[in-house]
Amino acid sequence: VRVQDDGCGMDAPTLAEALRFGGSSRFNSRTGLGRYGMGLPNSSLSHARRQEVWSWQGPAPLYSYLDVDEIAGQQQEVIPWPSQTALPPDASTSRSGTLVRWSRCDRIDVRRLATLRQELASFLSSTFRSFLWDGLKIRVDGTPLAGAEAR
Repeated sequence: VRVQDDGCGMDAPTLAEALRFGGSSRFNSRTGLGRYGMGLPNSSLSHARRQEVWSWQGPAPLYSYLDVDEIAGQQQEVIPWPSQTALPPDASTSRSGTLVRWSRCDRIDVRRLATLRQELASFLSSTFRSFLWDGLKIRVDGTPLAGAEAR
């Protein structure tokens, strides 16, 4: 499973903080999302055994990850500090952004990709409806979700 945006990207300290449970740069902020610091690590590890994150603010992407099996096997005790690396070949290019990739998805309970797409589109449309109404564009497997016309 891959989720990518073309937002402002993250620098190394922000990316490291985003992978930490309870880490956030938006505590007590009522603007946008992410003020509790649980979204990225919690949502990722509740569906997959490994999450990888690439984030870039220019030509040099940064990369870090969390891996349940490495943590359980005591091979990973801390979040690896983000290091520069190339984007994976399936990533879309933009000036800045973030790519999250889940692998070893052992907690996704649908067996058919079409069902997963449909359920994901329905959930995202409902959860982010006000952002969609305001013009945010979200695509699921290349298909745009309904925006302002769905109001």
